[in-house]
Amino acid sequence: MTDYTALIERLVKEGGSRELDWAIWYAVVEKPQHGDKIDKDMARNRWPHYTTSLDAETELERRYLPRGLMIQVSVVPNSELRCRADIFARHGGGWRRIPDLMVSGPTECVARLIALLRALSTEDGKHDH
Repeated sequence: MTDYTALIERLVKEGGSRELDWAIWYAVVEKPQHGDKIDKDMARNRWPHYTTSLDAETELERRYLPRGLMIQVSVVPNSELRCRADIFARHGGGWRRIPDLMVSGPTECVARLIALLRALSTEDGKHDH
Protein backbone atom coordinates (compact mmCIF):
# COMPACT_ATOMS: atom_id res chain seq x y z
CA MET A 1 0.00 0.00 0.00
CA THR A 2 1.37 3.41 -0.96
CA ASP A 3 0.98 6.39 1.35
CA TYR A 4 0.10 9.57 -0.51
CA THR A 5 -0.47 11.70 2.64
CA ALA A 6 2.29 14.24 1.95
CA LEU A 7 1.16 14.67 -1.65
CA ILE A 8 -2.46 15.13 -0.55
CA GLU A 9 -1.39 17.76 1.99
CA ARG A 10 0.50 19.64 -0.71
CA LEU A 11 -2.51 19.55 -3.03
CA VAL A 12 -4.75 21.03 -0.33
CA LYS A 13 -2.22 23.72 0.55
CA GLU A 14 -0.84 24.62 -2.89
CA GLY A 15 -3.66 23.79 -5.31
CA GLY A 16 -2.19 23.37 -8.79
CA SER A 17 1.39 23.64 -10.01
CA ARG A 18 3.74 22.02 -12.49
CA GLU A 19 5.78 20.70 -9.57
CA LEU A 20 2.69 18.91 -8.22
CA ASP A 21 1.84 17.64 -11.72
CA TRP A 22 5.31 16.05 -11.80
CA ALA A 23 4.97 14.65 -8.27
CA ILE A 24 1.60 13.08 -9.13
CA TRP A 25 2.92 11.55 -12.35
CA TYR A 26 5.97 10.18 -10.59
CA ALA A 27 3.96 8.79 -7.65
CA VAL A 28 1.05 7.26 -9.59
CA VAL A 29 2.22 6.55 -13.14
CA GLU A 30 5.97 5.99 -12.84
CA LYS A 31 5.89 4.39 -9.35
CA PRO A 32 9.56 5.00 -8.48
CA GLN A 33 11.69 2.17 -7.22
CA HIS A 34 14.06 2.61 -4.29
CA GLY A 35 17.04 4.68 -5.43
CA ASP A 36 15.44 5.97 -8.66
CA LYS A 37 16.45 9.47 -9.63
CA ILE A 38 15.05 11.70 -12.33
CA ASP A 39 15.95 15.20 -13.46
CA LYS A 40 12.96 17.24 -12.25
CA ASP A 41 13.87 20.29 -14.34
CA MET A 42 13.89 18.26 -17.55
CA ALA A 43 10.80 16.29 -16.64
CA ARG A 44 8.64 19.11 -15.26
CA ASN A 45 7.49 20.31 -18.68
CA ARG A 46 6.60 16.88 -20.09
CA TRP A 47 3.96 15.75 -17.63
CA PRO A 48 0.24 16.36 -18.12
CA HIS A 49 -1.31 19.30 -16.27
CA TYR A 50 -3.16 17.08 -13.78
CA THR A 51 -3.78 19.88 -11.25
CA THR A 52 -5.21 22.40 -13.72
CA SER A 53 -6.67 20.41 -16.63
CA LEU A 54 -9.83 18.40 -16.08
CA ASP A 55 -9.09 16.42 -19.26
CA ALA A 56 -5.67 15.36 -17.94
CA GLU A 57 -7.01 14.56 -14.48
CA THR A 58 -9.94 12.48 -15.73
CA GLU A 59 -7.60 10.49 -18.00
CA LEU A 60 -5.42 9.71 -14.96
CA GLU A 61 -8.55 8.78 -13.02
CA ARG A 62 -9.80 6.57 -15.87
CA ARG A 63 -6.53 4.66 -15.93
CA TYR A 64 -5.73 4.37 -12.22
CA LEU A 65 -8.92 4.60 -10.14
CA PRO A 66 -9.41 1.09 -8.77
CA ARG A 67 -12.10 -0.89 -10.56
CA GLY A 68 -15.51 -0.69 -8.95
CA LEU A 69 -14.99 2.86 -7.63
CA MET A 70 -16.38 6.16 -8.92
CA ILE A 71 -15.65 9.79 -7.97
CA GLN A 72 -18.43 12.38 -7.87
CA VAL A 73 -17.70 16.09 -7.27
CA SER A 74 -20.04 18.77 -5.97
CA VAL A 75 -19.42 22.50 -5.44
CA VAL A 76 -19.59 23.85 -1.89
CA PRO A 77 -20.34 27.62 -2.09
CA ASN A 78 -18.64 30.10 0.27
CA SER A 79 -15.94 27.68 1.33
CA GLU A 80 -12.16 27.85 1.01
CA LEU A 81 -12.16 24.24 -0.18
CA ARG A 82 -14.93 24.75 -2.72
CA CYS A 83 -15.21 21.29 -4.23
CA ARG A 84 -16.18 18.13 -2.38
CA ALA A 85 -15.36 14.75 -3.89
CA ASP A 86 -17.17 11.63 -2.78
CA ILE A 87 -15.99 8.15 -3.66
CA PHE A 88 -18.60 5.51 -4.40
CA ALA A 89 -18.13 1.75 -4.58
CA ARG A 90 -20.26 -0.69 -6.55
CA HIS A 91 -22.76 -2.29 -4.23
CA GLY A 92 -25.18 -4.86 -5.57
CA GLY A 93 -26.85 -3.26 -8.58
CA GLY A 94 -25.95 0.31 -7.63
CA TRP A 95 -23.41 2.51 -5.89
CA ARG A 96 -22.74 3.26 -2.22
CA ARG A 97 -20.79 6.27 -0.92
CA ILE A 98 -17.71 5.41 1.15
CA PRO A 99 -18.07 7.89 4.04
CA ASP A 100 -14.45 7.85 5.21
CA LEU A 101 -13.20 8.80 1.74
CA MET A 102 -15.05 12.13 1.30
CA VAL A 103 -12.47 14.85 0.53
CA SER A 104 -12.40 18.55 -0.37
CA GLY A 105 -10.21 20.70 -2.58
CA PRO A 106 -9.99 24.26 -3.92
CA THR A 107 -10.85 23.19 -7.50
CA GLU A 108 -12.54 20.24 -9.17
CA CYS A 109 -9.23 18.93 -10.51
CA VAL A 110 -7.58 19.06 -7.10
CA ALA A 111 -10.58 17.52 -5.31
CA ARG A 112 -10.62 14.66 -7.85
CA LEU A 113 -6.86 14.13 -7.49
CA ILE A 114 -7.12 13.99 -3.70
CA ALA A 115 -9.97 11.48 -3.99
CA LEU A 116 -7.96 9.37 -6.44
CA LEU A 117 -4.91 9.37 -4.16
CA ARG A 118 -7.08 8.47 -1.14
CA ALA A 119 -8.65 5.59 -3.09
CA LEU A 120 -5.23 4.35 -4.17
CA SER A 121 -3.78 4.55 -0.66
CA THR A 122 -6.65 2.81 1.12
CA GLU A 123 -5.86 -0.88 1.13
CA ASP A 124 -4.67 -0.60 -2.46
CA GLY A 125 -8.15 0.53 -3.48
CA LYS A 126 -10.04 -2.31 -1.76
CA HIS A 127 -13.03 -1.38 0.40
CA ASP A 128 -15.69 -3.23 2.30
CA HIS A 129 -18.96 -3.09 0.38
